Amino acid sequence: MQKQIINVIEGKPLYKAAKISDLKDMINYCRLHYSDNVAFQFRRLPNSEVEYKTYDQFASDINSFGSALIKMGLKNSRIAIIGENRYEWVVAYLAAVNGAGIAIPLDRMLPPNEIESMLERAEADVIIYSSDFHSVMEDISTRNKKLSTYICMNEETEDQLKLHNFYSFYELLKQGEKLVNHGFTEYTSINIDPMSMRILLFTSGTSASSKAVMLCHKNICADIMGLGGLVYCNPGESVLSILPLHHTFENTVGLLFPLYLGMTISICDGLKYINKNLVEYKPDLLVGVPLIYDKFKSRMINELKKKKLYKKVRALMTFFNGLSYLGLDFRRKVFNKLLEPLGGRLRVIVTGG
Repeated sequence: MQKQIINVIEGKPLYKAAKISDLKDMINYCRLHYSDNVAFQFRRLPNSEVEYKTYDQFASDINSFGSALIKMGLKNSRIAIIGENRYEWVVAYLAAVNGAGIAIPLDRMLPPNEIESMLERAEADVIIYSSDFHSVMEDISTRNKKLSTYICMNEETEDQLKLHNFYSFYELLKQGEKLVNHGFTEYTSINIDPMSMRILLFTSGTSASSKAVMLCHKNICADIMGLGGLVYCNPGESVLSILPLHHTFENTVGLLFPLYLGMTISICDGLKYINKNLVEYKPDLLVGVPLIYDKFKSRMINELKKKKLYKKVRALMTFFNGLSYLGLDFRRKVFNKLLEPLGGRLRVIVTGG
């Protein structure tokens, strides 16, 4: 990957951004430069131990899973993915777009009939799902003859996969790892056409029926590099992934962009655990929608008013904001107690909605 200045607005970017030709190029670059950095930290369950995956392990898992899909004869398949934010979702998504076929992220909040409809409209060949959808997938398999392969992301449900076309994500991962270790290169040697459709997204359908949007690597990489010219974070800094990964905003800004920078992505345990995860994971970057930040602000204001400190803090903020324009910025030291509920290290907020 070659360094260059990316023209973001009127040709005046704030930072230099690395040039990437496609997402496969990006993952290979990250593996080369951030190999031992933690790429993901997450829990299987809200009260379980935190697990860590380095960039080297992450890239290896993508290649292993992608190799298993190719060995199964699924090259150029349309691969739907549905489930909560989780490490396996990301591996499946990038394995698809980086060589196995076309990724189709689906909203896990949809009712079963709409999930079935979208799978038919997208002409999906493969569905990768979390165990919450196992009974839904068994039901769909009795009617949808186009879907040839069902892959469950949960290890604990392996004994439930009794139908001949149902598979375990982790069994395929192991098989793929063996293939790669024995010199199988059919997946890793695939060249990406940056202009070919690799992602099929469905809009939310709030104002009309949902529309299918076709995206290519060049579309996504242009957004990532554009962000790189405006937002700067250091390798090793962290972001808390809160919004659903099937949303293109979270997928690009909260997932792919942090990976591009060599950051650590902390996967939130769920909406009711946001406050706990903020304190625990101490993110430097937060990606969200206005409603999330409004709730943070309201909680902060209410706490200050309870302690009768609101007016004093507002006055201090005005004073220290003024000092910052003179090059004297003491705000993080003075207001560190206000930042503690957000982890204490937060310095960049990206919002969209």
